[in-house]
This record gives sequence, structure tokens and C-alpha cells, in this order.
Amino acid sequence: MKIKFSTVALVVCVVAIVANAVLGVMYFKQGDEQELLASELDLAGDALMEYNGNASILEEQLAVVEARLLEEQQALTDARLVAEQLNPLDELSSGTILDRILQLAKESKIEIVVISTQPEGDEEIDSLAFSTLLINLQARGKLKDLAVFIDQVENGQFSIVSINEISIDGSGESYDTILDFSVYYSRS
Repeated sequence: MKIKFSTVALVVCVVAIVANAVLGVMYFKQGDEQELLASELDLAGDALMEYNGNASILEEQLAVVEARLLEEQQALTDARLVAEQLNPLDELSSGTILDRILQLAKESKIEIVVISTQPEGDEEIDSLAFSTLLINLQARGKLKDLAVFIDQVENGQFSIVSINEISIDGSGESYDTILDFSVYYSRS
């Protein structure tokens, strides 16, 4: 009987040792997994902090853009009111617009190489009826003279102008520009 009790005790001890070893390995594995999860949680927290920082920056930029949009809308409304009061566009036609552009080029000391016009049709903007003339031109001159010409087209001669495309190429004293823009003028 002594042998059986010893054998049983030995088997129990071996099972206990194996169980202890298995539990120890599982404990260490779980500890490693917990460290990995903690590390991933830290990374996710850092990413969230960075996102929150970017979100506030984006919100600030959005507020600035919205303010600029309101300013531009107010400027357009103001320009429309001035146009209604002064109504300088009543006497414009595609011919007079073309004459003014050629005069601007002469005053700006640039050469118009090619110019073409195309009626784009009629539009209604804030209950005002406008005709639209698309103008495509290629001009040549000194860079500063081209800049003066473009500024006069955009800001000086016509009440409502939309620059659709502009490109400038050249070097030294001679630059070429291609300018596509639309002039809006009231219909008589």
C-alpha cells in the first residue's frame, strides 16, 4: 500500500507542478498581452489628442473662411447696390467693352496679341438682368505693365468682372499672359 500511496502522491505532485507551470506561463502571457493593450491604448490616446488639436485648428480655419465668405457676400451686395444707383453698365455693349479693354492695354503699355469675345448669354443676379461677355486675350509686355493691366480689368473699368483663368509666362523684359474673363453688363 505504501507504494500505491507514494505513486499517487508522486502523480499529484507532478500534476501540481505541471499545473503551476502552465498557470505561470498563462499568467506571463496575459501580462504581456496587458502590456501590449496598454501600449495600444496609449497610442490611441495620443492619436485622439492629436486629432482634437487638429480639429480645433480646422474649426478656427473654418471660422475664418466663413467670415471671409460673409465679407465677400457683403461686398457683392454693396457692389450691386452701387451698380443699381450709378448704373454705368447700361451703356455698355460688347463693342464698347472691347474698346475699353484695348484702351486699357494702350494705357498700360502692353500689346494685345490676340483677343476674342463670345457672348455667354444672359443671367439674373439678385433680380438684376445681366448679359455676359466672355473675353479671351493674349497680351505681351513687361511684368509690371501686365499687372497694372490685369488690375485695371479686374478692379477699375467694369463693375462686375470674373477672372476665369490667368497664366503668365516669360522672363526678363518680356512676358506673355493669357487671360480669360467674363464681364457682366446690364441689359438695356
